[in-house]
Amino acid sequence: MPAIRATNSKNITVNNCTFRGFNTDIVIENCEGFVSINNSFSKDDPRNALNSFLKEIKDSDLDSDHKKELFKEAMDLLANTKSINNFKAKEKSLALKIGQYVGNKAVDFFVQLTSAVLAGYIVIKSK
Repeated sequence: MPAIRATNSKNITVNNCTFRGFNTDIVIENCEGFVSINNSFSKDDPRNALNSFLKEIKDSDLDSDHKKELFKEAMDLLANTKSINNFKAKEKSLALKIGQYVGNKAVDFFVQLTSAVLAGYIVIKSK
């Protein structure tokens, strides 16, 4: 599975991201204007992104209840990926929230997680 798959799309830019655990870096089908800038790809286990994301939240300045709430919100989103269009809007909103309260490193791990979930490498089920 690829870290990035773009199909029937236009003007996509992916920059400053790190992707781990994928067999292929990028697969593009029928796309115009795809740009990849300063991205890092490696073959590590994608579960590491989950552990790293959790560590970033734990190490943040948020109080304990907010840490749990933010992690739960991220896992709930990842467990409910049925509508890709709805998912992308919610993913962007949550990524901004994570960046604001935890930091950009946590956002990178969150993006890796969403890629791994969408590619089928990680399955997250809600309670």
